[in-house]
Amino acid sequence: MKTLPYYIIIFLTSLSSSTNAQVIKLKTEKQRSLYTIDLIDEKMNEKENIETSANFIADFTATLSTGEIIINYKLATFKPNSNHYTVFLETKFWHHTDNPIDGNAIDFPAKKIRGDIGYMDKNPEGLKQIIWTNPIYCLPSAKGKLEIILTVEHWGVEILPLGVQCNNPPDFGLKKKLPYYAGGAVALGGIVSGFILKDRAIDKYEKHLTSDILTERSQLYQNYETQLQRAEYLTYISLGLLAVDALLFLRRRRLHLKRKKIFDENCTKSSFQIYPEFQMDGNTNLAVQGNVCVKLTF
Repeated sequence: MKTLPYYIIIFLTSLSSSTNAQVIKLKTEKQRSLYTIDLIDEKMNEKENIETSANFIADFTATLSTGEIIINYKLATFKPNSNHYTVFLETKFWHHTDNPIDGNAIDFPAKKIRGDIGYMDKNPEGLKQIIWTNPIYCLPSAKGKLEIILTVEHWGVEILPLGVQCNNPPDFGLKKKLPYYAGGAVALGGIVSGFILKDRAIDKYEKHLTSDILTERSQLYQNYETQLQRAEYLTYISLGLLAVDALLFLRRRRLHLKRKKIFDENCTKSSFQIYPEFQMDGNTNLAVQGNVCVKLTF
């Protein structure tokens, strides 16, 4: 009996969620240059720089030396959300009698390539170099026009609104809250101290009322006014600090909730998938037997 799998993917429900550093292709850039080439006389002159609008590709050149084509270039330094670059090399060739404007290019892979090409996950500092060994064995002719196309893909984590990154879940845990808690504790301590000073000032005022010595009464009253003023200043300043601390905390919490919502909407994946597999015999009659495959993604 032949097995003819027929997959129907049905998304039923979300069972769980997970946070992933979703590395995506952020941008693709190309550098293209057209050269007149003579491999016998070892001549290679740039005829036209076709595309130079790249932002993270710089100093792109190609030269012919001792039978090898040497391609030099530089890449921009990684950004905080960068993951890696992927570098590709494409080539097109026209016979020396053809006009590139008319098309009719010969697309062919550049073989025997070595150097800085492919996957690059380290910070790309300095000059990069690709060496094409013995192109004379690859090109359709020793003379003609050669277009070299350097393609660079920039892969990384997309930065969402409010600076949200999928590889860095928003966090407003205890460690982030401690400064606000500490500020609130200091402000509450100041308020309590203000009440204590006020009670002491009232005690001095009551002693002032019961004292029979004029000089003592005068001194107690002065102490009462001084402590009462200090208590009021300390209480008002502490209340102000507490209000500012509470406002900053609420503002930070509101921002965290917004960032978390963006993160949950864009950076979590979950799915429940069913893959029915049907078997058919040689006469294309649907068999009774079948398999059901279930895939959970968390």
